[in-house]
Amino acid sequence: MCRVTWLSRLRDKRKAVQNNVSRIVVLGCTLVTVGMCWVIWSGRSIQEEPKGDTQQQHQFSEAILPASTTAGGYVTSNVCRECHAKQHESWHRSYHRTMTQVATVQNVATSLDGIELESQSGTFQFEQVQHELHVTMPDPKWVDATERRGVDVRTLNDPPLVTKRIQLMTGSHHMQTYWFATGRGTELRQVPWYYHIPEKRWIPAEDSYITPPEALHTPVVWNDNCVVCHSVRGRPRPHPEGGLLYTDVVEFGIACEACHGPGNEHVRRQRDIVNHPNAARNPLADLKITNPANLNSRQSSEVCGQCHATFSPVNGADWLINGYPFPRKLPLVASHKFVDFDDPNDAFREFTHAGFWNDGTSRIGGREYMAMVKSSCFTAGDISCLSCHSMHSSDPNDQLAEQMESNRACLQCHDSYEGQIEEHTHHGADSEGSRCYNCHMPHITYALFKGIRSHRIDSPDAKASLKAGRPNACNLCHTDQTLEWTAGHLSQWFGQDTVELAGDDAMISECVKLLLKGDAVQRAIVARSLSWEPAVSISVANWQPPLLAHLLEDPYSAVRYVAFRSLRTFAGFEDFEYNFVATVEERSEAKSRALALWIQQRSHSDAAGHMQLLIGPDGELLQSELDRLLQQRDDHALTLPE
Repeated sequence: MCRVTWLSRLRDKRKAVQNNVSRIVVLGCTLVTVGMCWVIWSGRSIQEEPKGDTQQQHQFSEAILPASTTAGGYVTSNVCRECHAKQHESWHRSYHRTMTQVATVQNVATSLDGIELESQSGTFQFEQVQHELHVTMPDPKWVDATERRGVDVRTLNDPPLVTKRIQLMTGSHHMQTYWFATGRGTELRQVPWYYHIPEKRWIPAEDSYITPPEALHTPVVWNDNCVVCHSVRGRPRPHPEGGLLYTDVVEFGIACEACHGPGNEHVRRQRDIVNHPNAARNPLADLKITNPANLNSRQSSEVCGQCHATFSPVNGADWLINGYPFPRKLPLVASHKFVDFDDPNDAFREFTHAGFWNDGTSRIGGREYMAMVKSSCFTAGDISCLSCHSMHSSDPNDQLAEQMESNRACLQCHDSYEGQIEEHTHHGADSEGSRCYNCHMPHITYALFKGIRSHRIDSPDAKASLKAGRPNACNLCHTDQTLEWTAGHLSQWFGQDTVELAGDDAMISECVKLLLKGDAVQRAIVARSLSWEPAVSISVANWQPPLLAHLLEDPYSAVRYVAFRSLRTFAGFEDFEYNFVATVEERSEAKSRALALWIQQRSHSDAAGHMQLLIGPDGELLQSELDRLLQQRDDHALTLPE
């Protein structure tokens, strides 16, 4: 048996639990925050008995997985394959298809047999039973009943156990999580663990997001959140009497009709053409299907915006029964109420604001539509998602169309810069500083333990960076330079207004400042940038490890993990051992080991005398300055709603 023991339920975690006075819902899916808005039915616990007639109750109790339906004019991808075999094949290779799958022994990202995991949520034992996957864990009914009495189950030992079959799984690219049936109709609840695919490691759900250390992890239900974007036309469908869920979907995963709309009328018409080839008809008649490539930029982008945004239903009661309509005839705002930074009526303003920089730029990965529509390339131009991305002619990793990973993506519109890149960028033509993406779409959004390119396309601006707290592209590459240094170059090269800066903005590297003083999102994004190869290659050598070492004690689990992954990229730290969900004492010991290792390697650093990096002339870390910045750290409670 493989046993992975996590020490997060030891004394430091228990103290945090006992002192906790707030409950913050950690959303388990990574695309929308619909679940937080629709507590009409989801507030009830597993133990509550449903109302309604006996026959309906029996029908619900027999349900396990959400049913498959073609209601609303859908036909499923199998029917599309009859005529569109090539497109079906390219879709079949994509991570869209495998976003949600029925769990089988063959398609899980790692073997689950014999895995035992322990976290503050309890002990979880996985096993393979013939062709099924099972998990033994604390009984969810007992968990619900205990918490209704006001007792935190994380403070209790020896909970009653129950074994459930794993029915569904989400994710196949970066992380994967698993769902079991609660027995309440088709309701599926998350096993509170993620398997990190690139790292080949298990991570407790409560430590997988940027969320305050004192926050309690609330069980995540697939049917009221993930169903929206991780399936085709998912409909929660709570029972009107007792709240039992009778969820149905057209397909699990993101399939043809998620982007092209219901296909029944299109299929019927095309079959009619085949069966009656000589019948009179208008060849230009509506094909009764949506092809985003044939729409204008707004309409085309709205197809992607169905999911790549943060929103709630305009009509919540209708959504619960019918799901979201495909935006074929009406604009997306007719069905989707998008979360906006400047919306004074946002009832969840305190929660949703964490997802934005202070200028309204989205800082959550997966919300690219919300960022792009704020770009002048969209508001004053014709850019759409398909300007750079292709669903059928691309690598599944980023789904970028041919040559769109290069400057060709921007030069297709900004052709006046063709052959004049170096004059425009003031960097070598073949350098990373002359890549349009790096300056205009820096990695300032966060999700899945990594930095992601912002899709609000704009230019570096020191004044805007200072005001919004948004890291700018210049300093995310020149990580060893101050904001004053950046402001001077932007003024000299591009005529931007002079910005008078003082104090830390003038004396301390912008990345060092944000790494030590910033909020949890700023710290995570900068920690990632410190190991970004283009930035490392042009920076003073080997100054990053001691600062990353201090983040091994960060109060936020996700920040610690990002810092650890960055630390391991530096010479001598490749095999550094660290458990980011260990006890406070163990994390402190790891920081000390990392600092000691850096001291041994200081001869490989040319950082001595670079005061902006908190390293003195003798090569010693300026600990008093570092401590001063840490004392000013923005520690306000922050949950990033991935």
